Amino acid sequence: HQTVRSLFTEIAAATGERREELFATLRENLIRHEVAEEEIVRPLTKSSVPGGEEIAEERIAAESKAEDLLKQMEKEEVGSPAWETLFNTLHADVEEHATKEETLEFPHLVKLVEENQFDTIYHEHFSYFSFLSASTIFAAHGLELFDVEELPTHGGSLRIYASHVEDGSGLSER
Repeated sequence: HQTVRSLFTEIAAATGERREELFATLRENLIRHEVAEEEIVRPLTKSSVPGGEEIAEERIAAESKAEDLLKQMEKEEVGSPAWETLFNTLHADVEEHATKEETLEFPHLVKLVEENQFDTIYHEHFSYFSFLSASTIFAAHGLELFDVEELPTHGGSLRIYASHVEDGSGLSER
């Protein structure tokens, strides 16, 4: 995702042929990324993440929209007002899509890869939750999260603290 984010920034600042070259690179990266997600991530999400079928379908719909925007952009002259509008829409949509993937589908995957901790993924841990999704789950049961610690174990774990909503303990000072 970082490569794609960087490309969007570079394209926004570039002009002329350089901008066209960067856009071609962005398009290739987005297509390659989508294919990899369709073949690897989406099946895992559908089978391993609670509510995964719905999450995967939402991500697939977003990817289809991005693909349609790319096709429309190819028909426009790079830098034209119509192209700029499509570019800004694509940028916002891709950013939203990436953020949702990073928080809903694979919040700790990056750390696991960066720290080469593949051995921490095994059958007992078939899904991982972000702070946001844990907060939603706890709230549905009358609990509120009031503190969180990020731990280095297992590629990055969260230790969360919760209390009953009626306790009114509020957020910690941390």
